[in-house]
Parts: sequence; structure tokens; C-alpha cells
Amino acid sequence: MSSTILPSTSQYSNSGTYVPTILKRVEYGIDSLSKLSDVLSELSISKPFIVTGTSLATKTDIIERVKNAAGCEVAAVFSNIQQHSPIQNTRTAVAELKKNNGDGIVAVGGGSPIDAAKLIVYLYKEETGRLLKLVSIPTTLSAAEHTIISGYTDENGKKIAHKSSDIGSSAVILDATLSLFTPNRLWLSTGIRALDHCVEQQYRSSAPLPVRALAREAAGTLFESLRACHKNEKDVEARQRALIGAWLSLWSDDRITYLGPSHSIGYQLGAP
Repeated sequence: MSSTILPSTSQYSNSGTYVPTILKRVEYGIDSLSKLSDVLSELSISKPFIVTGTSLATKTDIIERVKNAAGCEVAAVFSNIQQHSPIQNTRTAVAELKKNNGDGIVAVGGGSPIDAAKLIVYLYKEETGRLLKLVSIPTTLSAAEHTIISGYTDENGKKIAHKSSDIGSSAVILDATLSLFTPNRLWLSTGIRALDHCVEQQYRSSAPLPVRALAREAAGTLFESLRACHKNEKDVEARQRALIGAWLSLWSDDRITYLGPSHSIGYQLGAP
């Protein structure tokens, strides 16, 4: 990508600080969902609570595939997460989590279920003193699974961002076969959001040098893969490359600050 659009990393200081998040493992590739059982075992999760949206739960077989791949008893499936993660839904999910004795969370879907799951981790800890681990399985390119920031809407419909080192994903599974039910318009629009991340990482003053470099690499990957997805929405290899591009666009960074104004503007305009 031209340096007239994204600054060269040589323009930045060769000193700084990078602090990783609590992320322990990322499985990526076609059919990588098959690794879920191993991931849960590594994280000592024996009774996961699944958080997702209504469409995935009722119109696809994805949640059944996730349950089968877990290889253990599932505490419950909470599928009432709505767009922009309303706080009321999240509080209900916490109550269901406690009622069903879940000992970890698996979030499946786009930014709303994953952001809601991060907030569930936080609220559950506030109520019980216990910190649960989160496994995120995205079906869009929002990259919410890679941050320690949870976006949600309060009782008045105001968009709120909550940041905490404790709420990030402990593991992520990037399996493009799970995205094939995602409408191409939503897939591509969240891909543009990932490109937005690439640009904002270049101008975020606190972004560590490696994070900026990865975001620059991500921009090229996303440009190529999104074009391929636009041409053929069932191109699973292109979708897999796009998932990896979204990952690189927002590399896990424990010291991340809130991103720039484009995210707030996007919410006001109805961006996913």
C-alpha cells in the first residue's frame, strides 16, 4: 500500500513498549473449529456457556457445530444478543450463566456477541469475584475478538466503551467455514471496518511499532481478499485470508487506547 496513504514505520521511534494481552492461543485455518475441544481443555473450561445472536442460533447449524466441537457438556446457549450489545441483554446473560453453572464462555458471531461476552466476563467477576475465560469465534471481520475493549449500549441507547485487561479473549478460533452464512454485504462492510483499523493504527500515537507494521501488512491482505470475496462470496480461502487480515489489523495490545472518531461516527451512521 502506498506510503502516501499509510506512513512508513521508519517515521516512528525505534523505542517503545509492547504489552501482550491475556490471549494465550489462536487457531486459524479452514476447519480449525475442530481444535475447540483442545482449546477448552487447555483453558480448563469443562462447561462452556455459549453467547451468540438469534440468526446464527436459529437459521444456521453453526451453534450445533460448535457444541459438537466442544466435546463436553455445554452449560447453555444464550442467543438473545442484539446489535450493539444492549446492557439489558448482557445482564440477562449473566443471570443465565450463573443459573447454569458455566465455567467459561464461548462467543460466536460478529462484534455484538463478542463484545457482549467481554462485558459478561466483567459483570460476572463484579458479582462473583471469579474471572472466567473467553474463547471467541468470529463470523465477521469486526476484529472485536482481538481487543480488551467492550462496546455496548446503555439503557438510554448511548454507546459505551469499557476497557479492562481481564475481559479479553483467552483464545480465538478463526475458521472461515463458519462465515459462509454471513451475508456478503455484512462481511464486506466489516472488512472495510478492518481497513479502518489499519489506518487508525498508523495514527494512534501510542501504537507500538510492531502493531503498526502488522496493520500495514493487513491492509494489503484485506484489499486482495475483500476483492476476491466481492467477486465470489463462497470463496472460503479468500474469507480465511480476510479473517487473518482482520486479525493483523488489530493485533492484541494490552495498552491499546480507544480508537479514533471514525468508530463513533460509524455507530451514528449505522455501521456494523
